Amino acid sequence: MEHQARDNGKDRSDESGRAMKRGRRKGSGVKSSINREQPTDTRHKLLHSHRDSRMVRLRQLILALKKEQATAQRNMLVEERKACRDEKKRKDYDKAIHESNDVLAALEQDDGNAWTLADNYLSARKAEIESQIATKNDQLSKKPALPRFHLTTREQKVLDKLRASQRAYVLLDEIDSLWKTWSAQCERAVLNADADWFRRQANALDHRDKRTDAQKDRARFEAEVWRLLTVERVPERKILDGDTCFVQRKDEQPLTDKEKQEIRELEQLNRHAVVEDMIGKSYKRTDDADYVAVSKGGGALIVEWTLGKRRYSCRFKNGRCVRDAIRDIAKL
Repeated sequence: MEHQARDNGKDRSDESGRAMKRGRRKGSGVKSSINREQPTDTRHKLLHSHRDSRMVRLRQLILALKKEQATAQRNMLVEERKACRDEKKRKDYDKAIHESNDVLAALEQDDGNAWTLADNYLSARKAEIESQIATKNDQLSKKPALPRFHLTTREQKVLDKLRASQRAYVLLDEIDSLWKTWSAQCERAVLNADADWFRRQANALDHRDKRTDAQKDRARFEAEVWRLLTVERVPERKILDGDTCFVQRKDEQPLTDKEKQEIRELEQLNRHAVVEDMIGKSYKRTDDADYVAVSKGGGALIVEWTLGKRRYSCRFKNGRCVRDAIRDIAKL
C-alpha cells in the first residue's frame, strides 16, 4: 500500500510537471487567430497585442468615459464652490471635491470600479441610436406629393424601388460600434455554448497593458503595415520605396566640438563602454572618423509614419530588420 501511495504521488507530480510545461495552447496566440477576411479586426489585434482586442479596447473606452464624467463632476463642484458664499456649504464642497479627486486618482490607476455607470448604459445608447434611425426611416418612407400627371405602372415601380432604397444611416462612435459587434458575438457564443469565448472575455477584462514603449511602437508599426497591405492595397515590395508610406532615418545626433575633443582624450586611456559611462551618452564613430551621439545600444534605424494628424515612430536595429518585420506581417 505504501509503495502504491508513493507511485500515485509520483504520477501526480508527473502530471503537474506536464501541466506546467504545457504553457499556452497551440493556436491561442494573437497572430494565430488572424483572419485575412477581417482586416479591421486583425489590425486591432495587432495594435493591442491581444486576440480579444475588442474587449480590451471597449474596456479602455469605458474607463476613458468614466474619467471624463468624473472630471466633469469635479469641475462642476469647483465652479459651484467659487460661487458659494455660505461657509458651511463651502466645507461640504471641499469634502466633495476631495472625494472626486480620490475617484480620479483611482481611475488613473486603472481602477474602473471607482466610478459606476448605469447598469444599462451601453444598451441605452444602442436603443437611442436605433430610435434615431427608426425616426429618420419613417420620415424617408413617407410618400411625397403626387405629381399632377398620372404615373405609368413602370414609373410607379421605379418610384417605389427608390423609396425602399432610402435608409437612414448614423455614424457610430467607436464605443457603440464595438458594443454592437461584441453583443452579437456574445449572443452567438450563448447559442453555440462556447464557454471558451467567455473565459477569453474574462481574461481580456483582467488584462493590464504591461508592454514597454518599444513593444507598443512595434505593435503600431505592425498594425500600420497590415493596413497598408489589406486596406490601401500597397504591394509588399513598395512599402519601403521612397517616403510614401514610411520615412527612415538613423538615430544619430551631432556632438559639439568640445564633446568630440573630450571623447578623443578619454579614448586614449579607456575603453569605449567606459567612455560612454563617463560622458553619459552613447556614441559611435562614422565612416569619416567623426563622432555622433546615438541611442543606447548603437545607432538604431527609426521608421516614422503619419496616421491622421499624429506622427508615430518605431526603432529597428537596421533596414534588414524592418524588411523582415514587413515580410512577417505579409505572411499572416
